[in-house]
Amino acid sequence: ELTADLDFDTNADGQMNELDAYWNDGEGWEPIGSSDSDAFYADFNGNGHQIRNLYIDRAGYAGLFGYILGASIQPVKITQLVITGPMTSVTASNDAGILAGTIGYTEVDRVFISGRVSTQRDAGGLAGEIYYSTVSNVFSSADILTGSTQGGLIGRLTNSTLTNSLSTGYVDSDGGLLGYSNGNNNANLYWSTDTSGQATSAGTNLSYFGALLSELQCPTPSDNSICIDNGTLFESWNSEVWDFGTSQQLPGLIMGGRVYRDSDGDGALNEDD
Repeated sequence: ELTADLDFDTNADGQMNELDAYWNDGEGWEPIGSSDSDAFYADFNGNGHQIRNLYIDRAGYAGLFGYILGASIQPVKITQLVITGPMTSVTASNDAGILAGTIGYTEVDRVFISGRVSTQRDAGGLAGEIYYSTVSNVFSSADILTGSTQGGLIGRLTNSTLTNSLSTGYVDSDGGLLGYSNGNNNANLYWSTDTSGQATSAGTNLSYFGALLSELQCPTPSDNSICIDNGTLFESWNSEVWDFGTSQQLPGLIMGGRVYRDSDGDGALNEDD
């Protein structure tokens, strides 16, 4: 678990370079769990703390975790984690995301992420690939710059349940929220069509659709059917988990006594949010 905020810009000079503790000759942070055979397989509670300016430029699976893998009879749990900061950047040769490269048999709940992701394989703000998992209450404003399969939240999602989540970051190609979706239960999901640059997303349905950033900012409670012409925004979202703010703000995740939101869709937490 995290017991305090962490900043990978360890000397606080606004740059990621050899003067920082985790520069490692330009490769940055070494992801925890390098592959499915050497995966991270424990519960992790962020307690609402921030990890700021995570920097990675390595081969393989990349993110704070490279590979997270539970079991079908006992999934692991990742919860209440914030990964953000203007220098957060993950570059890899395999699956990549701000939280993890690949996630399997895991329950993910209440995660806020921002930054940039570039890879040759599956790329997503949260993770490049997720399978046989349950994901809920995730806010991604990460930009996806390269990847063979790209999604603002998840590059490739299979045989999983994804609910109550939002993505606003730029996506170079494929889907505003998901790049690929197969065998999933996708419900109450939204992405920003204008800030992502993507009009479509994989696996959409009546409660999973794209809208303009201004439309997503409009609701002040959940279950709003007034701010758009067709559909319901933030259907069944829990007000104890999400703070809906004003009519000029996106919903924010409530964690550790703080609210995390990227209201202006610029990919960073700042005074404009």
